[in-house]
Amino acid sequence: MGSQVRLRKLTARFMSTALSVFLAELAHRARHIELAGEPCRSTSHLVRGDVSLPVSLSTRAG
Repeated sequence: MGSQVRLRKLTARFMSTALSVFLAELAHRARHIELAGEPCRSTSHLVRGDVSLPVSLSTRAG
């Protein structure tokens, strides 16, 4: 019976850690989502139609 208790505690600790990592990643991504209509201030991309290209590629495409 003791091994089942240890397994449950280990599983609970793993799930807690996994949830913490997931939530931290979600928060990180949420900080980088731009609101609709807000200009992007710090990017090196130009937008042409529906495609966003790095400046180096978009200037070559000319």
